[in-house]
Amino acid sequence: MHKLSEIIKQPEGRKLEFKETLPTNADLSRTIIAFANDAGGELYIGIKDNPREITGISENERIALEEKISNIIHDSCEPIVLPEITFLTHESKHIIKVQTFKRVGIIEQWGNGLRIIADELLKYPEIGKDWKEPGIEFRVTFSKKNFIPDTSEEIFTDTSGKMSGKMSGKTSGKILELIASNSNITIPEIAKNIGLTERSVERNIQKLQANGKLKREGAAKGGHWEIIND
Repeated sequence: MHKLSEIIKQPEGRKLEFKETLPTNADLSRTIIAFANDAGGELYIGIKDNPREITGISENERIALEEKISNIIHDSCEPIVLPEITFLTHESKHIIKVQTFKRVGIIEQWGNGLRIIADELLKYPEIGKDWKEPGIEFRVTFSKKNFIPDTSEEIFTDTSGKMSGKMSGKTSGKILELIASNSNITIPEIAKNIGLTERSVERNIQKLQANGKLKREGAAKGGHWEIIND
């Protein structure tokens, strides 16, 4: 492993990028996808590129930035990419390192790889595919053939019975859906299901507990989760 003092002397390239601050969602996604499709790569946040200078990020923002990076990558990359996010300190300045490893296959974004994904799914007979071409458009639906719908949707409704949508699609909402279908589910199992790190899942669960949405009954081993309905 190279020391950071040596790394910052290297020019940017296909396996190395520096950002003074967190890039936009689109820029971050493109960088991670490019790394994953090539030979892997490292992104350092908190280092100015031109001129090259370690500016650092606030120590108080590290955890929030790590979670935001994980969520952006999870929501924007298909198939799921799981980068290794670590914190570095150099001369009292804090830096985030996002390391992406090479994947076998091609990762596409924003729909332009649907044909490739569809062809790859032929290897997985448990996944169903419905391809339609209404007029000049096309639409593809992928579904798990043995999927059993759950009834956890009610935890997102208000007293009028209408969907609030506040939690829909967010990480915390996905966690609650998994727990609603299996109150004995473990944090590693949740992390694997939604494609996040265990540390990120733990932080989301802590927020749900602090907001009175979730509680743990019993010991860490042998206990179970309980969703609290308002």
